[in-house]
Amino acid sequence: MALQLNKLGADGKPRTDYIRRRLWAMLLLGGIHLLFLWEGDIVFFYGILGFILLSLRNKSNRILLFLGVVSLLLPIVMYLLKMYFPVCRVPSELLQWAGEQLYQLQGLTNQDTSRTEVLTTGNSWLHNFGVTIGDMPYRFAYLFKVSRTFKVLGAMLIGFVIGRTNIYKRFKWCSKKVYLGVLLGLLVTIPLTIKLAYLMDNGAAYDAYKVAGLYYTIVFVIWYLLLWL
Repeated sequence: MALQLNKLGADGKPRTDYIRRRLWAMLLLGGIHLLFLWEGDIVFFYGILGFILLSLRNKSNRILLFLGVVSLLLPIVMYLLKMYFPVCRVPSELLQWAGEQLYQLQGLTNQDTSRTEVLTTGNSWLHNFGVTIGDMPYRFAYLFKVSRTFKVLGAMLIGFVIGRTNIYKRFKWCSKKVYLGVLLGLLVTIPLTIKLAYLMDNGAAYDAYKVAGLYYTIVFVIWYLLLWL
């Protein structure tokens, strides 16, 4: 988006209309995927965050970097708040409840059972569509629960600053420093990935808002930062 904004239109102004059209196209395609194919779609979600990023485009680089770093660290704070203040869990719990109501209206039981049924039997398209409709609240309940909004928006904000300042053009990509940085990154992120996979296999503590779940959140944030960098 930053690279596109750097290119001026015929009137000498940034091409915000062009970017908005692309974001609306993302929402449309993502919505179709979300409604008719699979509730795990991410394009619709990214389109929404794209509009948020576009609204912040005129902020200074310092403010954007500050917001980006804070956003990347917020999942840890949010998990702590959810541990000690259950009211902070309300958004995801309400969406979970909405999904359950939609399933019950269609005579279905819950997401796991119905999704398994769809995947293992040849039901009608209409039945599958009803299941996907019921899955939508579950999808956003999950995104709220794991604070995905903050993680993705934080990466977008920092990436926007990098693109706008063209700082990436200053690197000598074939230099020894770059190779050393990549090697060190792999040495750190590979063990973290293995640890993260282990924690994900034992995710009951995360769902129950236990201390082990907070540990998982911290490891994930560190892993995400290093992998993104």
